[in-house]
Amino acid sequence: LSSFARRPLEMVFVLDCSGSMDGEPITQAKHAIRRGLAQLRPDDTFQIIDFADRASTFAPRPLPNTPENRKKGHDYVNDLRSAGGTNQLAGIHAALSTPGDDLRTRYVVFMTDGFIGNDEEVIALTRREIGKAHVFSFGVGSSVNRYLLDEVAIAGRGYAEYMRAHTAEHNASEDMNELVERFYTRIGLPFLTDIEIDWGNLASAVSDARPRALPDLSALQPLVLHARYSRAGEGDVTIKGKVGGKPRTQ
Repeated sequence: LSSFARRPLEMVFVLDCSGSMDGEPITQAKHAIRRGLAQLRPDDTFQIIDFADRASTFAPRPLPNTPENRKKGHDYVNDLRSAGGTNQLAGIHAALSTPGDDLRTRYVVFMTDGFIGNDEEVIALTRREIGKAHVFSFGVGSSVNRYLLDEVAIAGRGYAEYMRAHTAEHNASEDMNELVERFYTRIGLPFLTDIEIDWGNLASAVSDARPRALPDLSALQPLVLHARYSRAGEGDVTIKGKVGGKPRTQ
């Protein structure tokens, strides 16, 4: 598996700090960020974006992953409080609209309960601005808007993960640790990246392929593509992508 070593990352943590996140949800989201920072490598960079009525950023641009910068990141997260409305458009836009770093792959970890009324606007914005980034949704709270988080992850070429309800027998921090570990496993062992499908002479018969933006093929699960076809036919479908940064076609 060492041949599938990942590229350096530009990690962007996006945290919902609205009033509905008060209590256990924001506590666990903060824990996820601290855990996520600890998993970064020396050649990675990171940014923290928090949003409620508006979005704010930890730093003007992603910072190198140094002990000093991680300490500043921890202090910033510890000082965050939940209050106000939920302007998720501002949070997603802040994460996706800044110019990217050609040397690093941008991963956005989007943590929220999803309590908003403009789901379709947030999903459409993600589709418009995704560029080469990937968005992974972390649902936190006792009643999460799964439709929103699932669709944002699909539009963002990522996956959605959800916290289980906290009980006396179930440790919420351990559950969040598992989510973070699974996230880093997904992005740390990308078997095939930058995937494209060439339908060949079947292209005129195939429509409505979903997901529109294909996620990377990871070590944890297969990549499933759905589409419609208007008529029967035979032909070669070509899968294109990169393995370890080198082109691969099948």
